[in-house]
Amino acid sequence: MITALHKSFVSDEGIDDDLDTAIGLQSALLTMEDVQGLAPRIHRHLHQLLNMLVQRAARVQSPDLTVFANRARQLDLHTLPANFASARGYVRRLALLTEDVLEVLRAEAADTAGSTSVEEWWSV
Repeated sequence: MITALHKSFVSDEGIDDDLDTAIGLQSALLTMEDVQGLAPRIHRHLHQLLNMLVQRAARVQSPDLTVFANRARQLDLHTLPANFASARGYVRRLALLTEDVLEVLRAEAADTAGSTSVEEWWSV
């Protein structure tokens, strides 16, 4: 059930498409305009996922939380660079971090699927 809710979030928010655009096979074809549109979307996905991870870590100890929070904070200190190559690199770093957080959430959901109700896991 948790996985179904998580997959629903993922597909509803278009996160898979955005991550694929940023770090998939076609990422070499990105233009500056693409990067400028992609950066805020991936940033939004990352913050939503980090919020989920923080909520989860409040109930269950997660050693990865500090690592991801620090990486996200470092990326937040920077704005999208004006230089195209740097901007594309920034978006790739955002996408890779987002993918890492998503994997931790998936692993946490799989580990706790039998021990925690859906309402407890997804409650705010």
